[in-house]
Amino acid sequence: MDGWSFVERVDALLQNVGQKRVTMCKEIGISKSMLSTWQTRGNVPSADVVYRIAKYLDVSMEYLITGKEVGGISLEEKRIIKKISILSQEDKQIVENLIDGLCKKYEHISQSSSFTSSEDFVK
Repeated sequence: MDGWSFVERVDALLQNVGQKRVTMCKEIGISKSMLSTWQTRGNVPSADVVYRIAKYLDVSMEYLITGKEVGGISLEEKRIIKKISILSQEDKQIVENLIDGLCKKYEHISQSSSFTSSEDFVK
């Protein structure tokens, strides 16, 4: 566990997207008092409710419960991927070329690093 409770992670994510608890609760069909109860008791809601909250906040259920990312992709990286997904194929190729160039720069700087190619760095 990362030291944060389930509700603290929900609150932080809501703040990041400029939303309020009451709005989320209304949209996913739970009462605002449920969040307060989970916070007071330090417990986690049912899987169904965690699923609805995760879907609303566009994060994994695992992240909400444990604070750990699935597949090693951080929320920041997920936001970047989302932005890239709306680009044209031509623009995606430009972004990929830029990333390849940056990876080569870091390979050159960090010869002793554990990665050996830009593919390893991106993983």
